Amino acid sequence: MKALRTVSARTMEIVDIPAPEVLPGEVLVDIHTVTLCGTDIHIWEDHYATELPIIQGHEISATIAQAEPGAVDAEGVPLAVGDPVVIHPLLPCGVCPPCRQGRENACTQLSVLGCYTDGGFVEQLALPANRVLRVPEGLDLRTAALVEPVSIAYHAVRRARPQEGERAVVFGCGAIGLIAIRALKDRGCEVLAIDTVPARTITARRCGADETVVVGPERPAREAIAEWAEPWGPEIIVEATGVPQCLEDAVHAIACTGRIVCVGISERPAQIPLRSLPTKEIEILGSRNCQGGLGEPLRFVARYRDLLRELITHEVGLPGVSAALQLMADRAVGVGKIAVDVRSSLATPLRVALDDAPTEEDLYAAL
Repeated sequence: MKALRTVSARTMEIVDIPAPEVLPGEVLVDIHTVTLCGTDIHIWEDHYATELPIIQGHEISATIAQAEPGAVDAEGVPLAVGDPVVIHPLLPCGVCPPCRQGRENACTQLSVLGCYTDGGFVEQLALPANRVLRVPEGLDLRTAALVEPVSIAYHAVRRARPQEGERAVVFGCGAIGLIAIRALKDRGCEVLAIDTVPARTITARRCGADETVVVGPERPAREAIAEWAEPWGPEIIVEATGVPQCLEDAVHAIACTGRIVCVGISERPAQIPLRSLPTKEIEILGSRNCQGGLGEPLRFVARYRDLLRELITHEVGLPGVSAALQLMADRAVGVGKIAVDVRSSLATPLRVALDDAPTEEDLYAAL
């Protein structure tokens, strides 16, 4: 069968590999759609904690091609050939302290499909039945592939323990930040969204942000937050950029006893005055992957399918993935999520996935 393999930095090749062997307790799936994220860029650039070559792809939807009689998904729903499913890419060890605590998302020996072991840029995968979840009726498989990034944002919001009426700030209006905005609004929070790109803040409004701010040298984030959340500051800040300055601003701006959740990833250090932590008695929480499976995030995607579908701005086949990653790596180019149709031989670099996708002018008019 065909697979797309990253063989070295910025180099991908379509190769022939053996069809997978299906072991007892496993299902065989036909891959339908894989969506791309920032992690895929880092792997493709060989700036990630993995070894090349590897078959990337961890945001995956598929259909069941083979299942044992009586096979059930992660929530105990019976599985049959042809069923649409999403794949939970986490492969925890099951025995380390986090796993024993029910926090497999932070497993000390965690492997992830498409990140540390071969993933979804392939025609078929064999994997344990408890790593798939049946897609509800009415949810298309391209949109369903967004369940994995939704789960990342959903877990970050749960870590923040939001309460109705609290004020929350989200740094970064990429996919994770946008989904976090919607999840915070669902919990009754008032939300300020911050980004450096005006178009992203427009999308943040569509996702429910009460206010948005485009920050830069002339409009510092600390100043914007102080004005919006006066006099005490916000109770919650979700840092979804990985930019050290954003964490520094968050510590400065957060209310006493507030919670800061860090879901953005970076190797760069941040400078935080240690006095702020005990004096304000704040919590700085890391958020990794998703605890508790994909059930709640999948229901979130089904509920907001129309909104989330708009986040997919481009579509490509396996031959165009490298060009898609190049486009995503260019921070000056406005691009949302890119969907990879694994079944397609589409060789053109990219095409707009939604012919009727709203323009920036349309979004302004809708506010």
